[in-house]
Amino acid sequence: MSGQFLLWQGWISISISPDADADCFDALKKAIHELEVFMRPQQMVNQLFEIKPFNLEQVLFIAGSHNHDVGYSDSIVEVLNKVAELAPASHGLVYIRWPEHPTLWNQYKVYKMARGKITMEDDPFFSPCNPLIED
Repeated sequence: MSGQFLLWQGWISISISPDADADCFDALKKAIHELEVFMRPQQMVNQLFEIKPFNLEQVLFIAGSHNHDVGYSDSIVEVLNKVAELAPASHGLVYIRWPEHPTLWNQYKVYKMARGKITMEDDPFFSPCNPLIED
């Protein structure tokens, strides 16, 4: 059952500028390289931080699951902050659930990134987890 593990999944569309400006290509390429170097230590069993190109769009996929949160959720925030720093027009969502948290155990939270600004939002779709998605 997923409710027993720290769980996160999401995507971030990486962008340097909110304009579709071809002049940003070199800056985006540099930011992607810096992000890949920054995320390399985060690559471990049971988690994923990977940038994939899709039709000129660069998308960071984030996913993971661990038995206990011993700093893993901090690494998610560190990666999101680095994306915001290097690519300030980025946007996307990362869903996260902390089953061991004293008050958040029965819900997902959503890290929302819009124009590089990161906020934590309530999840309206899967929360409360019990009874919506599990017994």
